[in-house]
Amino acid sequence: MIMKKQLALATAALMALSLAACGSTATASSAAESTSTAASSEAASTDSTAADDGDVLQQAAAAAFANDVTLTMWGAEEDQELLRTIADNFIKEYGNYGGKITINLGAQSEKEAKDTVLTDPTAAADVYAFADDQLNELVQAGALQEVQLNADDIKSRNTAASVDAATLNGKLYAYPLTADNGYFMFYDKSFFTEDDVKSLDTMMEKAAAAGKKVSMDVANGWYLYSFYAGAGLNLSLADDGVSTVCNWNEAPGADVTQAVIDICKNPGFLALKDEEFTGKLKDGTLVAGVNGTWRANDAAEVWGDNYAACKLPTYTLNGEQVQMASFSG
Repeated sequence: MIMKKQLALATAALMALSLAACGSTATASSAAESTSTAASSEAASTDSTAADDGDVLQQAAAAAFANDVTLTMWGAEEDQELLRTIADNFIKEYGNYGGKITINLGAQSEKEAKDTVLTDPTAAADVYAFADDQLNELVQAGALQEVQLNADDIKSRNTAASVDAATLNGKLYAYPLTADNGYFMFYDKSFFTEDDVKSLDTMMEKAAAAGKKVSMDVANGWYLYSFYAGAGLNLSLADDGVSTVCNWNEAPGADVTQAVIDICKNPGFLALKDEEFTGKLKDGTLVAGVNGTWRANDAAEVWGDNYAACKLPTYTLNGEQVQMASFSG
């Protein structure tokens, strides 16, 4: 769901519960929110259900939803159907405490969620999906609430890596939603063999000979990282969780930069923005491209049974083959 969308994160439906328990209701929607059908709990049973004294979530629900509550939830455009199902199930589960629950959906890219939220946190959704590399700034801006009601349960049901990505200074601030925040080489296996895709040089040579292209968003530092990391250089967050530590200016950084320039000049390569990938797939330009799982369905639709994916290939650096590295985060 995530960016790249990296391990993508979300403050899931139970976060909306915790927000409501603290007296929060939906604020004005941001410009990124689209018109959507609001689901309500009018059809839910009006019979009050006594909360189990030992069930913290049910106790919170009983307090939060005794009166009418309106919540807003943002997610990626392609996830709206899933979010509608989550919202409806949430209403079914917690809509029997006397109040009416209404959940409005809005389309908001996970990649740009932080920028939208921080423009005006008071106008942001109660629940929204975001890429995990945005966690630090969102927490520092006070745009996320710590998960307290069911943190232990969330930690027990998710991988340690995904929980770590949702945690800052020992506190859990989000619900892991996907583990897709890396990128791969998608390719048409009717055009390339499994040996071909081990080398970017080979792929570009074959593509150029057929008037086709291999693509990558090399203008995006998230993707560009793969070349520098493969050469042993680093890009990471500083201890403050916001500043960037980067040593790409050190050797062999200049050589890596030149290698990328040479790749961009290759007739078998096409530098594409992430959002341009699908269009070039559909018009037949691409036979391969570096992207994430959020474009997998598009590639599978175009290439059908010939759709394949693999780890990133090697590239030429100072006359030697260097393995590219995917960035997760």
